Amino acid sequence: MGDYTVDYATLMESARFWREENARLTTASGRLADASTSGFGSGVSGDVAAFVTTWSTTVSTTASAVEEIAQNVDDAHAAYLGADFEAQLAFEAWLEEAS
Repeated sequence: MGDYTVDYATLMESARFWREENARLTTASGRLADASTSGFGSGVSGDVAAFVTTWSTTVSTTASAVEEIAQNVDDAHAAYLGADFEAQLAFEAWLEEAS
C-alpha cells in the first residue's frame, strides 16, 4: 500500500459539501411531492402525477444516499483524528520512558 496523506480540513469540507447536497435534494424532493398537477388535462394528469411521484421518490432516495456519504466522511475524519491522537500519546509515552 502506498503512502498517502489525509488532510483533515479536506475531509471536513467534503462532509459539509455532501450535507449541503443532501439539503438541496431534500428540499427538491419535498417540492416535487407538493407539486400540483391539477393544470394538466384529464388525458395526461395521471401520468404526470405518477411521473412527479416517481421523480420525488428518486430524489429522496438520492438524498438519503448523499447523507450516508456525508456520515461516512465524518466517520473517516473522526477515525483519522483518533488514530493520530493515539499515536501521539504512544510516542509521548515512549519519549517519557526513554528520558
